Amino acid sequence: MRFYTTLLLSAFLLILSSCKEDTVAPTTLFGRQWYNTFTPDEKDFFTFRTTSQTIGWRYDAFRMEADGNFIEYGLGPTDAGEERPGTWTETGKYTYQIKFTDPQRQGYTLHVQGVDSETLKARRTY
Repeated sequence: MRFYTTLLLSAFLLILSSCKEDTVAPTTLFGRQWYNTFTPDEKDFFTFRTTSQTIGWRYDAFRMEADGNFIEYGLGPTDAGEERPGTWTETGKYTYQIKFTDPQRQGYTLHVQGVDSETLKARRTY
């Protein structure tokens, strides 16, 4: 009897560990602005923080919402701040396809290496 209980428990744990996550986006990624610090690592992942530490002429940030909305913040043609709305969709684990509402603006793939409550490591591929 003990053998069958152990076998059943082992099978359950094996099945549970092999199940894929329904949501690959960590919840700490959503609902906050991520400001680019312009500090790349050796694999071209940049550090983003929840507070802006950049000087005025280098402004780059984005915000992802859990409902699929996306906003990129940056400097416009007259060096005034502008918002660039769009959407995001999951394309893989910690990989998101960004598409902008403006068809003239090129989208990109956002690769997230890690995120916690104040720091994000991400790379954009155009």
